[in-house]
Formats: sequence, structure tokens, C-alpha cells
Amino acid sequence: MNVSSQTKVQDVQKSKNVGHKTTQKVVYVWEGYYQDVYCDGVVIDHLTGAPTITEIQFFEDGVLIGWNNHYDGEAISESTGEIFKIQDNDKTRGYNYTETITTGTTTWHYNLVGNMGHHYVGRMSFDWATWKDTPLKTICLENKNLN
Repeated sequence: MNVSSQTKVQDVQKSKNVGHKTTQKVVYVWEGYYQDVYCDGVVIDHLTGAPTITEIQFFEDGVLIGWNNHYDGEAISESTGEIFKIQDNDKTRGYNYTETITTGTTTWHYNLVGNMGHHYVGRMSFDWATWKDTPLKTICLENKNLN
């Protein structure tokens, strides 16, 4: 998960207030999307792209504590050049950033369908304290009948 990449904000909708909790919807293009592709526990490819993200942010007392993202766009295989349609959703909870420590966990599901017949489905997690991605479940399919 690359969080240092540039973004192009397209739309921000005002917060909805519920007591000391608020939400905000932000739509932007993320030029730093990447997804390691795991098959049988081994990284076999690396996909990169710049999808549009629709993000719902959750705040408590004005502090960001989590978000849900929906990704729409394409990614390109670094090993084959295959173009994949991105269907990716993530959820971050328990997020807490300070100058000394960041905590929280992001989990996401992806469904990546390529124009050369590869199809990758998976569930991953990211630990903000360790900056480690962990594959939870992955499925790798190949369409041998693709022309």
C-alpha cells in the first residue's frame, strides 16, 4: 500500500455530523495504486495504475479514525503489460496517526480481470504500525480460451 503518492482531488462533499462523529466523501485520482499479485503464497506480479477513488472518511472529534474506499480504473502488469480492470474495495479501522506512532488496519478485497486472460481475486490486510501487507486469501485464474 503506497500512501505517499500524489492524488488529484476531484470532489469533496461536506461532512455529515452525528454528535462528535462526522463523515466526509472525497473523490480523487490516486496515481500510486499498486497491488502485488500472490499465487500459492508467492508474489508473481506487480500491478500499478491511477484509479479514481471514492472515499468515505470517518472522523471522531475532528480526528480521522478510518475510511472506506472504492477503486475504479485500470492497472498494468509490470511483468507482461497486461491491462487489468480494477474492482477493489478497502476498509480502514482503528487508524491513529501521531508523530511517533501510527496504528490501524486496512483490509481489502480485489477482483482484477486482465485483457490477456488472467484473473486475480484476493483479500489482503495492511498493518499501519508495521507497514506490512499480508495476503489473507488469493485465487489465480487463467482463461485459456481467450483469443
